[in-house]
Amino acid sequence: MGVRQRHFILFFCSMGSLHQSTTSPAPATKQEGIILSGGNIPDGISVEVFVPSTGKSCSLPSLPVGRAYHTMDGNLICGGYGISNCLSFSSGQWIITKTLLQSRYCHSSWQADQGLVLMGGDKPEQGYTSEILQMAGEQGESSFAMQTYIKWACALQDLTSDSVILTGGEFSSHTVSRYDLQGFVEDLPQLVVGRYGHGCGSYLRGDGTQVSVVYVFMVYSALMV
Repeated sequence: MGVRQRHFILFFCSMGSLHQSTTSPAPATKQEGIILSGGNIPDGISVEVFVPSTGKSCSLPSLPVGRAYHTMDGNLICGGYGISNCLSFSSGQWIITKTLLQSRYCHSSWQADQGLVLMGGDKPEQGYTSEILQMAGEQGESSFAMQTYIKWACALQDLTSDSVILTGGEFSSHTVSRYDLQGFVEDLPQLVVGRYGHGCGSYLRGDGTQVSVVYVFMVYSALMV
């Protein structure tokens, strides 16, 4: 999470408006893209979608208020500096659909089978706690305790089990830990280079081996899980 923080997810955006007009307008097509919302910029309300396959972007309606240091999963934006709710994109606008137990920011998020789990945050009362937002619920519920103070860590979805891998963090820069819905499971090999406010991702190889990548700027480390 740097000074110009934004978050991304996979999203579908109609790209018809980005193509040059013809006498017989082509129907809009759906392409996989990346959505970026808010951030620590002058107003923090803009939302846009970038489509890597075309190199083009399109805009979505702005957020009702500026948000920074939040998380985004699917079309659900949660938390942010001084904010204790979640927004969903519905019928062309962003609306409040869930309420958090507390204002939570600089946290990490994990889309588990039972709901969205928000972990850690900027303050000690956030950093050692987590809460879960059930799919059909509107109010956050207390979940498991964090093993360490989690702030500015990056969460990796385990692609082979219902668990999450937390990497780095301001107070745990070398730590790599696995959690499930019951809480802490295990520590994994530490990062070679301590990191926080970084990005991460994972993918499966053809043989089913999961590779997790932790990166900041153009430097990366690979973890075999």
